[in-house]
Amino acid sequence: MPKDRIQKGEPTAPEPKGCRPALAALPPSLEPALKRARRYLKAAHADTTQQAYHEDWTAYEAWCAAQGLAPISDGPGEPLVGLYLSDAADHLAPTTLNRRIFGIADGFYARGRSFDPHHPLLRQVMDGIYRLEGRPVAARSPLSYEELAAMVGTLKTNLRDRRDAAILLVGFFGAFRRSELSALAVADLSFRAESLKIVIRRAKNDAKRLGQTKILPRETDPALCPVSALDIWLKDAQIDEGAVFRGIDRFERVAKTALTPRSIARLVKSRYQAMLKAKGHPDADIAERSQLISAHSLRSGYITRAGLKGDSLWQIRARSGHKTLEGVSRYIHITD
Repeated sequence: MPKDRIQKGEPTAPEPKGCRPALAALPPSLEPALKRARRYLKAAHADTTQQAYHEDWTAYEAWCAAQGLAPISDGPGEPLVGLYLSDAADHLAPTTLNRRIFGIADGFYARGRSFDPHHPLLRQVMDGIYRLEGRPVAARSPLSYEELAAMVGTLKTNLRDRRDAAILLVGFFGAFRRSELSALAVADLSFRAESLKIVIRRAKNDAKRLGQTKILPRETDPALCPVSALDIWLKDAQIDEGAVFRGIDRFERVAKTALTPRSIARLVKSRYQAMLKAKGHPDADIAERSQLISAHSLRSGYITRAGLKGDSLWQIRARSGHKTLEGVSRYIHITD
């Protein structure tokens, strides 16, 4: 949702003419409610979604300008958007185009106009695009247990390495998303004799912030135990509140703020490359193999390993936090 969705009190979706109240005539007693409504509407989508929708509308608006057309006319908008999707299908992936439909719809709503992102015309156009232009998604490679062990094996006992070991092991065995690792706080952790309880307060698929809980048991191999690695990192870094995973400068001073999700992704790739280099792989091979490695490889790696070990989808789902079993099954990669 664009950040300027409500500048004058308009609702998120258009209403029939004659049904919209004259907000200028509202009594002063409703002013606090109006301010809260604006805040709630702005919070309906995450910041990243708002930004993506804004970019979708901007791209559509630029295309219309290049054709000498107005993005919004007196008639229905779906036919023109269908033409836009068809023209863009030669250089944009079908999944990107599908997302743009909703970004464009949001732009229509923000301007007080109706638009149906599920209109039969748009669905049929997208069905044809998927059928003729569909392409495999370049999925990130899952990290194997052996690769994880080799990565951790290259780490030493300095603060940076202690932190990275904890990120790798907690990220893998907890099937965490990078955003969840970034958002972890000490208050979210409960260390127990045999396990670690972690509360996920903000998850990608938990827009209503109902919360999720993960239980990480201690591994039999202490060198690959996420619970021990996290405990050691927090004690060595003297962190007893606030963000769990933080930046470290060259003097080994620990920052007060959390690592960003992007920093965590770079960290995982860097440690993977260091592992391959330690094994003697040539630079060209390292560059090629690390292209499909990211922080997501930790999550995908755990789910793949658990699936191939015979864990049920229900068991894996309890760890990964997926909403559906189908979502879990898509993560299990069977190698040739």
